[in-house]
Amino acid sequence: MEIMELTSNSNKLSLVAIGDAHAGSLNADLDSFRGALEYAKAHRSMVLLMGDLVDALPATDRRWDPANVDRKVMTMGEQMQYLEETLEHFGGNHIIGMIMGNHYHRYAVHAMANEKMNMCKRLGCAYLGYRANIILRLNTVPYTISAWHGSGGGYEPGAVINRMVKEPRKFSADVYMMGHSHRLMSFHTAQLGMNGGDLKAKYPLFVNTGSFLRTYAEGTSGYGEQKGYDPLPIGFSEIIFENGKLPRCVDHIMECGACL
Repeated sequence: MEIMELTSNSNKLSLVAIGDAHAGSLNADLDSFRGALEYAKAHRSMVLLMGDLVDALPATDRRWDPANVDRKVMTMGEQMQYLEETLEHFGGNHIIGMIMGNHYHRYAVHAMANEKMNMCKRLGCAYLGYRANIILRLNTVPYTISAWHGSGGGYEPGAVINRMVKEPRKFSADVYMMGHSHRLMSFHTAQLGMNGGDLKAKYPLFVNTGSFLRTYAEGTSGYGEQKGYDPLPIGFSEIIFENGKLPRCVDHIMECGACL
């Protein structure tokens, strides 16, 4: 687990969470992925990369489909080169860190090498492993963020929500962020505690950070189509921190025609 501390003298700041681009699949909407990075750059937002930016599927994986391979970025080397060049061009110095996802993790285990760590060094951002606890001090007001890629099954929205609301059992935070499920949604809950003999409420924000992998795409078929998954919106999450206020999330759905 990694711990990161960030400080800003601003009264307002946005953090854009981008994950699950799955470059290497023909269902990957890479135009929207680049558009999300361009949005963050134009708005001077911090960027947190939430994992599974590359598909990283070997031919031995049960999800690998020869009819769904993007021949332009077919190999692991080509996918990583595309990712680094794209992040360097659109991300600039706005990327604060990169979290490991389950797709690249499997490749790294078999290859006995973690090229993402070296990529982070070259890009000048932090490699955050599988989970990061981030302390953001906005004009001396502290906010805590617990971010991880996510794991486990359960595709229905309720299953994703149930998985997320278990997070406070392990870590105390103001914002909980998770990718993996390809859902784009956010919500607050209430937690009650005692403060000097008085009952006090806390309202953590839960964010599922979306995806750039289309469930259904014309002219090709992917794993989601094979399994009959629901079509999901393409997009990313933007968390707004404003001095003295509760963090809030804007879910950005990318308008790209046949995104679904």
